[in-house]
Amino acid sequence: MNDAGQGILRITFDHPKSKNAVDNQMYVDLAICMEQAKMRDDIKCVVITNAGDFFSSGADLDATGPLFDMAKSGVNHIHHQASRAYFAILDSPKLVVGVPNGPAMGVGCAMLALCDIVYCSDQAWFQTPFFKWSIVPIAGSSVTFPMKMGHSRAAEMLLMNKRMNAGEAKACGFVADIYPSHELL
Repeated sequence: MNDAGQGILRITFDHPKSKNAVDNQMYVDLAICMEQAKMRDDIKCVVITNAGDFFSSGADLDATGPLFDMAKSGVNHIHHQASRAYFAILDSPKLVVGVPNGPAMGVGCAMLALCDIVYCSDQAWFQTPFFKWSIVPIAGSSVTFPMKMGHSRAAEMLLMNKRMNAGEAKACGFVADIYPSHELL
C-alpha cells in the first residue's frame, strides 16, 4: 500500500517471482488495504496495479498446498479471505481503478471486473482458464463479465479459455483505455 498523494491510494501486487499469483496472504492484505481506504476521508481513489511483468498469473495453488490438503484443512479459510477481498472492492465507497501493466489471468482478471474502471498497458492480456482446470468462475465473474463485455465474449472467456488482448478488451468495454507500458501510471 502506498499513499500516492492527491487522494490516491495505490495497492501494488509485488510478488514478481510468482508472477503476482494470488495467495491467501495477498487476499488478506488486499482486504485490509481496501478496508483502511474506506475509513480515510483523505482517500478518494484506490488504484490496484502491479510490479513486474504480470498483473497476476492467477491463484497461487502452490502456496495454498495441494487441492486435496486444501479440501481437508483450509479451503474454507481461503474462501473467506478471498470473499472478504472481493467484497471490499465491490463495497468500496471510493473509486476503484484497476491498472494491469501486463497479463491478468484467472482470479487477477476476475478481480479487475470488480473495479469501477480498468486502464491497461499495451502489454496486457486477459484470460480465465477456470474450466480448463475444472474450477467454476470465481470472484463473481459469471455475473460481472457479461455485464462488462457482453454475454458472448464473457462465455468465450469463461467457458472456452479465450485469451483477450488489450485491444479486444477495450473494444468490448472490459477496459476503458490502453496506454504504453512505460506511461501507464
